[in-house]
Amino acid sequence: MNASQLQREAASRAMKMARAAGMEKSMAQAMGAAGVSAPNVAGGDGRFFSSTKKGETQEIRLELQAASKDKKINAVKKVIANMTVGKDVSALFPDVLNCIQTGNIELKKLVYLYLVNHAKTHPDLALLAVNTFVRDAADPNPLVRALAIRTMGCIRVERITEYLCEPLERALKDEDPYVRKTAAVCVAKLHDISPDLVKDRGFLDLLRDLVADANPTVVANAVAALSEIADEEKSSTDDVMGMSSAKLQKLLAALNECTEWGQVSILDALAKYVPEEAKDAERIIERVMPRLQHANSAVVLSAIKVILQYMHEALDPESELCVGYRKKLSPPLVTMV
Repeated sequence: MNASQLQREAASRAMKMARAAGMEKSMAQAMGAAGVSAPNVAGGDGRFFSSTKKGETQEIRLELQAASKDKKINAVKKVIANMTVGKDVSALFPDVLNCIQTGNIELKKLVYLYLVNHAKTHPDLALLAVNTFVRDAADPNPLVRALAIRTMGCIRVERITEYLCEPLERALKDEDPYVRKTAAVCVAKLHDISPDLVKDRGFLDLLRDLVADANPTVVANAVAALSEIADEEKSSTDDVMGMSSAKLQKLLAALNECTEWGQVSILDALAKYVPEEAKDAERIIERVMPRLQHANSAVVLSAIKVILQYMHEALDPESELCVGYRKKLSPPLVTMV
């Protein structure tokens, strides 16, 4: 494998790390490696993956301690690049952590990305960053608040969960929808680590409240989180979500406004809900039917699943109404073939 291939492989691993932390956009901007033709990576930072200097650790430490923000950003990029190719950069942890005390969002994202991945191999050191996370979770900037909550949720260290509870509870009630939607996803991550803690602290109830949120993206994330929790507990999504007619109307309203992947989450949740009356099933099908024309095949398939489920569970499959529904299902299915 030549140097160019090694660089591309390293850059690709860096992007996977960023996606796992939900920070791929920052990584694409900050760690892009445009001179390295890796997928989804842009910028001119490929050089960070190919340095073989002796004494580089001390040089990076000095750059991390520099007053210039640009030097610090480049230094953290070097640290992440070294970590990506398998070099031990744990000696630089305190210096990287000190860089988090900044108002520069790009630098803060890079440091958080480093912490998320460093915590996998050095969980005890990750505890040193707890105070910073808690402080950032109360920052006036909603982007910083959301970043802190998301990062704490991504650091899968059980001892950190007790520090996450209070900031997460505030975030679920935050005035900014971006923070609320991030917190909703974080509840699902916390449930994966400590299901009992999520129930004891009332996070499930707060998550159910978000299903009726005024922001469609928050609704979609809350539904996705509750569905993930239901799958982990092997229980009905309807039971976990606490579905009611009011929540049902909120889901249907959000369906027209949220992103395509939010629509998939909502449609999948609707497919697991069984209407009590045939008229309710008919109304839901009529609201779902326009999704059959969607450009995203995942949305179309989820819509088809809802319609077929309701035809089987709540309606007479042989009725003229269902015959009409089946005719409407044919064109989108043929289009996807």
